Amino acid sequence: MKLNLDGMDQIISHPALRERMTFFWHGHFALPHPCPYFAQKLNNTIRDNALGSFRDLLLSVSREPAMLQFLNNQQNRKDHPNENFARKSWNCLPWDEKLFRD
Repeated sequence: MKLNLDGMDQIISHPALRERMTFFWHGHFALPHPCPYFAQKLNNTIRDNALGSFRDLLLSVSREPAMLQFLNNQQNRKDHPNENFARKSWNCLPWDEKLFRD
């Protein structure tokens, strides 16, 4: 059975799929922010990385001003890191709860 890569390229490049995945990831990374510019910038970053690897998406979102303010990044210190980002990232991932019962 031969994989039709041309067909896959057409599916992945379709704008509706990108928007659908943007909406999906927005559900994971959505946050209230009073500045519309930062909110739109975050949404554009999600859109740019919606069809790529989760690692790239997470790293890009973590550098956005809206996310940094939401996670209280100004409280981060080398000796006392703020744990909000790790906690929020952990909640975004589809962990199997069976792994952490014991």
